[in-house]
Amino acid sequence: MRFWFLLLFLLLFTFAKVTAQQPLFVHLTEKEKLPDKEFYNVLEDDQGFIWLAADKGLYRYDGNEFKLFSHPDQIGLSVFSLQKDADNVIWCTNLANQVFYVKDGKMQLFFNLKKYFSGSLPRIHFHKDLLILSTIRKLIIMDKKTKEILSEKSSQEYLFNSEVFTLNDTICFIDNGGNLVTIDEHFQLQRKPTVLNYSSEERLILYIDKIGEKYVFMKRYLNAPEEYTLFDINKANEINVISKTFIESKLVHKIRSIENELFVASDNGVQVYTIENGNFVEKQRLLPNVSVSDVLKDSKGNLWFTTLYEGVYVVPNLKLNVDFQIPNGNTIRKLQKGTSNELFLIGKQKEFYMFNHDTNNTQSFAKSDVADIKYFFYDDQKSLYYLQTTKSLQSLTFQNKILNFQESYYPGVVKDHAIISKDTVLLATGSTILLTSLVNMTNNKIHRYYTERVRSYSCHYSPKYNNSYFGTVKGLYVLDKNLQKNEITHNGNSIFIKEIIAAADGTLWCLSFKNGIYQIRDNQVVQHITMNDGLLTNINSFMQSDVQHNVLWIAGEKGLQRLELETQKFQNLTKKQGIPSYEFTGLEIIDEKVYVSTLNQLFSFDSKNVFNEKSTTNLNPYFTSLIINDSLVALQNEYTIPYYNEKIEIAFNTNGFLSNETVRYEYRLKEALVKGVAWQQETSRSNKVVYNKLAEGTYTFQLRAKLGDQVSEIREIKFTVLGVFYTKWWFYLIIMLSVCGIIWYYFRNKNKRLQEKQQLLLDKQNKELENIFLKLESLRSQMNPHFIFNALNSIQDYILNNEKKLARTYLVKFSRLIRLYLEHSQKDVISLEEELVALHLYLELEKDRFEDSFAYTVNIHDALETPHLAIPTFLLQPYVENAIKHGLLHKKKNRKLAISIALDASHEKLVCIIDDNGIGREASELINNKKAFYPKSFSSAANAKRIELLNKTRTQPIQLHIEDKKDSENNALGTKVTVSIPLVF
Repeated sequence: MRFWFLLLFLLLFTFAKVTAQQPLFVHLTEKEKLPDKEFYNVLEDDQGFIWLAADKGLYRYDGNEFKLFSHPDQIGLSVFSLQKDADNVIWCTNLANQVFYVKDGKMQLFFNLKKYFSGSLPRIHFHKDLLILSTIRKLIIMDKKTKEILSEKSSQEYLFNSEVFTLNDTICFIDNGGNLVTIDEHFQLQRKPTVLNYSSEERLILYIDKIGEKYVFMKRYLNAPEEYTLFDINKANEINVISKTFIESKLVHKIRSIENELFVASDNGVQVYTIENGNFVEKQRLLPNVSVSDVLKDSKGNLWFTTLYEGVYVVPNLKLNVDFQIPNGNTIRKLQKGTSNELFLIGKQKEFYMFNHDTNNTQSFAKSDVADIKYFFYDDQKSLYYLQTTKSLQSLTFQNKILNFQESYYPGVVKDHAIISKDTVLLATGSTILLTSLVNMTNNKIHRYYTERVRSYSCHYSPKYNNSYFGTVKGLYVLDKNLQKNEITHNGNSIFIKEIIAAADGTLWCLSFKNGIYQIRDNQVVQHITMNDGLLTNINSFMQSDVQHNVLWIAGEKGLQRLELETQKFQNLTKKQGIPSYEFTGLEIIDEKVYVSTLNQLFSFDSKNVFNEKSTTNLNPYFTSLIINDSLVALQNEYTIPYYNEKIEIAFNTNGFLSNETVRYEYRLKEALVKGVAWQQETSRSNKVVYNKLAEGTYTFQLRAKLGDQVSEIREIKFTVLGVFYTKWWFYLIIMLSVCGIIWYYFRNKNKRLQEKQQLLLDKQNKELENIFLKLESLRSQMNPHFIFNALNSIQDYILNNEKKLARTYLVKFSRLIRLYLEHSQKDVISLEEELVALHLYLELEKDRFEDSFAYTVNIHDALETPHLAIPTFLLQPYVENAIKHGLLHKKKNRKLAISIALDASHEKLVCIIDDNGIGREASELINNKKAFYPKSFSSAANAKRIELLNKTRTQPIQLHIEDKKDSENNALGTKVTVSIPLVF
């Protein structure tokens, strides 16, 4: 059943005609890395940096990032009264009355004014080399170079109520009564009544600026309309009032004269005034209901608006206007044309909007019985609208803002359409391409002249060639009037097209998915336009033909472009020029106006003059940093780089709003003596170039910036990369000399080692001989004639007394001792057990000789394994003999000798103690000195020398300690000898 006048749509709301369109603002927020929301002042320096005084500090914007400037002695973060002097130095102050300036990239503390302006915030002004600081009652003039206070003036009246201005090198203010306050070059203050005279007991807020040769003076009382006075001043400092205007508005924060227009920043946005016939005429209102604190127009034509609560707004182009802002919670998915003056914006799910080009009105509609709206178009042959939903394609009409549905069709989900005639429509759907009359046959099936099952994206009908074109997943095809299909390829490859339009001459222009634009004439690709030809990107979303001016408009992921087909010249609109977003959802042209939709708004511009505004300054790229082998180095014009520092990273930038998104860079690395090096494009948008390894040589890195047709001057850095050392002639010379030196050194050391080895052998032999001699001397000393004589006398006595048995025993012991000594003399070391056997024999012979007047003890620690402990030969016996011969021999009775052998606490040394109770070494020496024949103790000296020799061959030395024992009255009690023998040689 057909429902010709089914009322399914209800008018939801109608937007009133916009009488004063708002320009397109770029709102800088946290998303764009804006560091704060509360800003007080904005200015631009001579290098194109934008400076912002904010609640969180002083920031500088270079087109890419915001850099914070602070000082370690700064009290608080907020800064105010942002100013620039004639030397391009940035100044500001804070609530603690500290005055700062920025120079050479650092924030410096100039002066602390707390004792001068306590409780009030001074304004900063400059006049030549003078720094002028003022509040309504206080004025200080300082020399900004020497910090000397040249003048200080105070008043209980509001003498310095206005901002400062100058007349013929005279510093001027307007006081609270409208009088002119002047300060001459000698800092003399004068007060002159003027026609601005007024009186009030209320606090006044006064602002002053200059438009051309005339002054604008704004006076407002609290809670009263502002009074704007236009006046000029003659050479006699006489004021002539031209006009006065009263304007009702909210609290004014700043007035700025910009290109002979007055911008008034207030809590109610910005009012723009022009002066016509001496009167103020409101031209425009911007950012209504936004508290704007300051306004700036930079050198590149961008308008900056700082706000107290909403961050920063930028208007790059006042000729871009917002026509419709979609309500919160909805988005624009498609923009499609209706009648010649209508645009339809397909919203999220059930909503769509109709915008009228003539009335600038927008109506909103919703279809309640569908889940989604996919497509919308108008057939001017039938005067019918067609709405594609998830259910069907429906025809409808509009009557008195009510939609009347007529028929439903089921061709599939329409992606694109082309009206051929009243009875024929070309449709591209998600599953087919078809020619149809959009007339239902039986079973609600539409009449089809031609159909093919293939997923399609775009279609177009060319009346010039009477051909139909459609872009599919298989490629681009042409269907002639006989319904014969052929594929259009490029260089033998299929091309995949999302939009097809015709130029004024009937030539087809096809927008591909990711390979730029194809121009088709006579079903042949005659031109392929890509980024190399001027496209901002090869990936674009929409394209429209302005047949009247023979141009194409292209919307892509990097901006809008205008292509003049005759000259092939591109012009670009990017975020730098005011485009709010690159998420385009549609592009249409009505008369001279280009309409563009994004996700949340519809904006437009006049196609003839949108590019008229030009930058007032040239592109000025500069190098921001240089990193060599991951180390940041100071910027300079030339560098010499060692061979191991080949990695170079060069960063650069161009100041200006969003310059990182709009300025393109080209670079090249020219090697000395090499010509014709081509420029390369920096496509990463990182604003840096990295060379991981440079060969030896001299290079010049060149950089230039491009913005449309504008090309900057070339910037250069020179590098000299030193070669690898082993390729140098001096390296080979060093190698040759080193080889010769090594050979000489080798043979010299070899001979030296041989000589040292021979000397060591000789020294060893000498030491061995010396050791043998010492052993022999020790043996000789032990078998000295005195000992042998005493032994033989004892034997003789035993024989004479007929004590044959005793004589035989003594003689056996004596012979055994002699034999042991002879055996020990053949060894360097003997076991402790062998030493103890020899000692026992010797002590027994001495006891027999002394009979009962001599007693000895030998104590061996139980833990000692005497057979396995090795000690040097003839080490202990000489000290035992000395104890007997020199200590005990001269004592008549009670001769005692104690020998003890044990391990020390660490169990690393054998400690041997020989303790006698003889007369001591001093008494023995006196007795021996009285004898005519003095027997020298050669055995002790020889043994000491032998210990010294032994210690030279050991890692751990043998230690000898001799103690003279005495009582409390210093009488000799004997001698104690301690010998410490390391167990590890």
